Amino acid sequence: MNLRINGQELRFRISKEELESLCSGSIVSQSTILPNSKKIEAQIIPNNSDDTMNLSDKNNIIILNVSKNLTQKFYDSLPSKEGLEKIQKIDDTNSITLFLEVDIRTQKRKKD
Repeated sequence: MNLRINGQELRFRISKEELESLCSGSIVSQSTILPNSKKIEAQIIPNNSDDTMNLSDKNNIIILNVSKNLTQKFYDSLPSKEGLEKIQKIDDTNSITLFLEVDIRTQKRKKD
């Protein structure tokens, strides 16, 4: 997983294998150890909700909740440069745009 933060945008880029894990109900996670043994973690958690995607956080973990139905539809559409996108309202004046993408370039590199 690759997590990119740009202002009020969070872009989660995963491999096809990680998408397969989400489709099967497994959590995909990535952590980074910072100085003083601090850790930041990002998780993508599949669920049975109808909501496409939403962002939450808990104990320095950035959590992207995503519908298993949506991940399966996404998987079935591969290969595609298009990803999933959702604007999540934070409060009356702020929102964050969430992206979930599959890095199709890694698939091409593995075939070489």
